[in-house]
Amino acid sequence: MQFHPELPELLRKYFTFSRREYKATLALFLITIAVWCYPDIHLKLFPPKYNQEQLLAKAHELDALLLHKESPNSELTPSLHDSNITNQNVELFRFNPNTTSSDDFLKLGLSEKQIHTIQNYITKVGEIKSKADFKKIYGISSTQYTQLEPYIDLPESRESVSKSGTHQKYNSILGRHIEINTADSLALDELPGIGMGYARRIIKYRNSLGGFINLNQLMEVYGFRAGLLDSIRPYLTLDLSKVTKLPLNTASIDQLKIHPYLRYKMANAIVNYRTQHGNFKTIDDLKNILIMTDEVFEKIKSYIYID
Repeated sequence: MQFHPELPELLRKYFTFSRREYKATLALFLITIAVWCYPDIHLKLFPPKYNQEQLLAKAHELDALLLHKESPNSELTPSLHDSNITNQNVELFRFNPNTTSSDDFLKLGLSEKQIHTIQNYITKVGEIKSKADFKKIYGISSTQYTQLEPYIDLPESRESVSKSGTHQKYNSILGRHIEINTADSLALDELPGIGMGYARRIIKYRNSLGGFINLNQLMEVYGFRAGLLDSIRPYLTLDLSKVTKLPLNTASIDQLKIHPYLRYKMANAIVNYRTQHGNFKTIDDLKNILIMTDEVFEKIKSYIYID
């Protein structure tokens, strides 16, 4: 088989690069790679800053959307389409959505799903501080809000919260002290800066611990801030006799693992050590467990006793 004598020259002409063309091609390739990788590099070097409260609110809205998707014919549907909801049994009265019971919400004409959405918002995001916040809650239609707005016992917006309201809360607690290990949510709500959302989180974490042994443990409550702790510290007392402790030699894995400072892995190690070596003689014997760190030991030693 013979090739055309001009074929090698044609190949050289169309399939080889001059030095200038080579440099231009290389530069184009590098620019393409740089453009392709820029978003990832920028995200690594300059990570975006998120507003935690807004993220929680958006996550909550997504939860509500999923609930609606699962039951499209549910009573939440009319409010999503902003229809004119009429209920002959609606009873209107002044209410604070942070403290209103489910029964009272029903009397106001809200559905069970809407009530769940409001209560979920308070638990995840925190106290509803204004009418504007209430209006933003997913599932509350404009028709319902217009009907309820005159009766909502909250300021118009966060910006319109008067200083007198803050002073009123300070004055209600002035000269008094609240014992953190026995206080209910209403008592905690009297503390400056603490709404029902924070109050519920404090009680939930207190129950999982068995009680607080140090006020600084409040910083372990989800969403708590150092400034908030400083503002309520003067009004708090601690009664250590109210702390519930775990019996080290008889507590089961299930009893131990629910404690925030232990969890399953450490609870399992404690029970295995006890099975192999017999009952603990002193609390310091916990240090013999390989995975027991000094940090965990210092935290847990006040919540256990030798039985």
